[in-house]
Amino acid sequence: MDRAYIHPLKPADIKLEDNHLYIKGDWTKHHINLIQKKSKRIRRISGRELTLDASQLGRLDTAGAITLQKLINRISKKWLTPNMVGFNNEHQALLQLIAGKEESLSHIPKTPPPESVFTSIGRETIKKIVQINAYLAFLGQFAIMFFHSIRHFSELQWRSFLNSINEMGYRALPIIALLSFLIGVVLAYQLGVQLETYGANAYIVNLLGQAVLREFGPLITAIIGAGRTSSAITAQLGTMKINQEIDALKTMGFSPFDILVIPRVVASLVAFPLLILWADIFGVMGGMIMTKAFFGTQYGDFLSRFRDVVDVNTLLVGLSKAPVFALIISMVGCFQGLNVSTTADSVGIQTTKSVVQAIFLIIIADAIFSIVYSKLNI
Repeated sequence: MDRAYIHPLKPADIKLEDNHLYIKGDWTKHHINLIQKKSKRIRRISGRELTLDASQLGRLDTAGAITLQKLINRISKKWLTPNMVGFNNEHQALLQLIAGKEESLSHIPKTPPPESVFTSIGRETIKKIVQINAYLAFLGQFAIMFFHSIRHFSELQWRSFLNSINEMGYRALPIIALLSFLIGVVLAYQLGVQLETYGANAYIVNLLGQAVLREFGPLITAIIGAGRTSSAITAQLGTMKINQEIDALKTMGFSPFDILVIPRVVASLVAFPLLILWADIFGVMGGMIMTKAFFGTQYGDFLSRFRDVVDVNTLLVGLSKAPVFALIISMVGCFQGLNVSTTADSVGIQTTKSVVQAIFLIIIADAIFSIVYSKLNI
């Protein structure tokens, strides 16, 4: 395969001999420092005429042309205007292009001083205040439209609602089942290893049931929803905004909240309790299989003890978190999606924010649930 041969750069040089100033080599950005050092050595030029000979000049780029023009200006100002010979058409065209502009072209703007820590803190604080204000405005608008939809339930966008149920519910079943099953396996193994030391393997069922139904089932489902559902909502709404589909809805007199936000939020409120119940089933199943495989507990004994020590209230505690987690996931996704700008990378940025903020708020909400239930002895 033939390859184009690239000639190596020739070192730039400048030499004064008998009122002839010879410009040699390649005057490119790679040789600027060398050229500037050599040009400073030209201290005095005697005689009335000076010939600037560029017959041996090779490549000339913008940086080299600016340096050469500055040299010509310095010679003309201090001594006399040189007679320029040996320049080819390309060299002359480039010199004419930058003539009179070399100072502005070579100007390097001053680097602004680094801002203080207090300035950075203040700027970020203002950003967060503006963002919180936008969240509150979004929540207020959502509350108005949500209660309006409850009063006029027949006006709900049922096609969008059913499509959202399919996306955030049905299609999420496999990944939730797999991860919940693995969490149950790991929990049963870790609990069994610790309890076996004290001969208390029978209590694996107690701890596993409490952990899966109260905490891990809802939390794993919510985290998967944040990474899957919230990001999908943000990407969908963001793409619609970039394509000006949301503006088109407003132009036609439709409310984006009625068509895009409310159906997704209602769908999440319906789907998440069922997803948490699905996660609980597979979490307990994984723990049961691990308990049988490593600690010899029969399936019948496991289920019998599970029925005796884990009551319905434990399940209801986990399910009670579903509406809050569903609202966090769907509303964060909708908020970030509607705040996408028209830039190319905005969808990716807002999607990342959506996932991070949703997971953060889910963990905070779960911690609040734990504290409240502990105070209420639930």
